[in-house]
Amino acid sequence: MERPLRTMVSSKVLGQLQEDAFGATGTDAASPPRQVGQRRVSFRVGRSPSKTLKTKTSQVLAEEVFGLVPDAKREVDEDGDASDALRSSVTLRRRIRRIICSAYFECCTMVMILLNSLQIGVQIDFIAAAQSRTVPIGFRVTDIIFCVFFTVEVGLRLFVHRCRFFTMYGCAWNIIDLVLVVIQLIEETLILIATVTSVGDDVANAPLMRVVGVMRGIKVIRLIRTVRFSENLQLIVSCLVLSLRTFFWTSAFLFIMIYIMAIELTGMVYQHGLDNPGSASMEDLQTWWGNLPLSMLSLFQALTGGIDWNDCMKPLKDHVSPAYAFFLVLWMAYSYLAIMNLITGTFVESVSQQAADLKIRSRIVKARRVFQELDADGSGSISVEEIREHASTPAVLEFFESVDVHPEEAQHLIEVLDMKDDGNIGFEDFLEIAVRLNGMPKASDLLMLYHEVKRFHVHSAAEMNRIKIALGLEPGPPALSSDGSIT
Repeated sequence: MERPLRTMVSSKVLGQLQEDAFGATGTDAASPPRQVGQRRVSFRVGRSPSKTLKTKTSQVLAEEVFGLVPDAKREVDEDGDASDALRSSVTLRRRIRRIICSAYFECCTMVMILLNSLQIGVQIDFIAAAQSRTVPIGFRVTDIIFCVFFTVEVGLRLFVHRCRFFTMYGCAWNIIDLVLVVIQLIEETLILIATVTSVGDDVANAPLMRVVGVMRGIKVIRLIRTVRFSENLQLIVSCLVLSLRTFFWTSAFLFIMIYIMAIELTGMVYQHGLDNPGSASMEDLQTWWGNLPLSMLSLFQALTGGIDWNDCMKPLKDHVSPAYAFFLVLWMAYSYLAIMNLITGTFVESVSQQAADLKIRSRIVKARRVFQELDADGSGSISVEEIREHASTPAVLEFFESVDVHPEEAQHLIEVLDMKDDGNIGFEDFLEIAVRLNGMPKASDLLMLYHEVKRFHVHSAAEMNRIKIALGLEPGPPALSSDGSIT
């Protein structure tokens, strides 16, 4: 139960951080007022339901399927290894799991992917330059070697993970690998069939070989797997995946704007053709505004730089009406200066938010792993002694450096966060160290600090006044005597 509990705490802290980032709409009215010095451990309520739904449906789903959070895959693999060790008595699967989850095997796989992509590029360039109908024997040998390697690699992962291969963290990459291996096996089978059933140059002309040519290019998609071995590349791909929702709606809005304008211009050209049948100017107009799809394509090309917008505007000005050309110029100015910049700003803001959220999730994963390493006794809390014992561990050093804290200064953080004065802090407090220290303070944090200091000042002044009255340094408040008079 330790792992699910810590996962729930991680989600709780992440929810509060997202709420601080987007703002809270209310506070918990039922919660009692806090006293001075009492730690605020409750989380604010009133989060936007749409924001919560968006986080669950888009970010979490994409994170689980594509494995977007760096370092999370290794943690899941470690959990799976431990669970299998308890459930299964087959040592072969555990041994193979250790092999395929090792850093050496991953590096070897990455090198083979890079070599295979390079070999495909060299092969395509060679046969295209030589206009050869047959592939040299050297390339065929390397194709078979890479096919065998990737087939064995995917087969081992299927043997180890079994059904979890299709549902585990980052399962989308597993499915892509499996599809590419199947395509590569089909390619080799088609080449073998074409070689057996054909003779000489007729092999290259067979329809099967055209399919082989398409499959050869599809195999390069395997190069995308290398992003998992670089945190920066993984962050870029993760932001692109999570921004697909923004891309869809911005594309839909741009499509609507182009569609409306294309209908207007196509209708204008249509009316001009009816009024001037057989006119020589219709040839130029038909080139750009002959029908609705062609008009939409012309507007999209003019807006994105595919063509010079003057080329498609000039026929309207010369043959239809300068007013129509001016109408097109106004639309181009508004679309280029307003809509396109708005779309760019929306993408930048969306990607920035996704990148910040992914960094927080990655930091939580690292904090969870470091907390497990520090909590050697499994008590659910860490002490100064445990930090000192593991201060030289590379993972601990890397973690504290990431939050700009020296391991020797970590004990002071524990003293600050330890409100019970027992020398220990729990996992939730440790997550606050991991997440809140590495970043600029928010306006809500400064406002909270201001109110805490103000409340502490009022409380201290009241306590000091009581002490002075008790010591007789100041007169106390007036009291009533037994006869009702003020003394």
